Amino acid sequence: MAVGPEASPPPAASGASAPAAPPAPIAAASVAPVVPVVPVPARAASAPRMPAVAGVSADAQAADPAALTWLVYGGRYTAQVAGVDAMQMQAYRDAYLRITAEVAPGQAASISETFSRGPMQGATDRPLTARQQQEAQALAQQILDAWHRRLHP
Repeated sequence: MAVGPEASPPPAASGASAPAAPPAPIAAASVAPVVPVVPVPARAASAPRMPAVAGVSADAQAADPAALTWLVYGGRYTAQVAGVDAMQMQAYRDAYLRITAEVAPGQAASISETFSRGPMQGATDRPLTARQQQEAQALAQQILDAWHRRLHP
């Protein structure tokens, strides 16, 4: 059958011929669903969960504002994805708040209040031990020192 402008018109209907019967319905059992099968490569056990966040902890420790913000506002999920423990999350949060207090003095209190109210408490709900708190304070101070070195090379 020709398609396009050169196609011939359909035959004229005449009253003498019987109307065509509708096509028979297709039984559901006779049609198999077509589902493409895509092989998924196996992930190595040592591969990071998300390669884009492999160095985010090192960036945060170097006082990178984007990394600190991403970790602080990301909460538990971000900490889990980045492989950051509760002590590090506390240090990153403290360093972020101290940097914010230096850069924009009026905003640090409202941000701190938001953190204390929200579900962004960190990688775990358990409170830090005294030793972990000391380690978090020391890491936060290192991050703050790195921030000052970035500002005043």
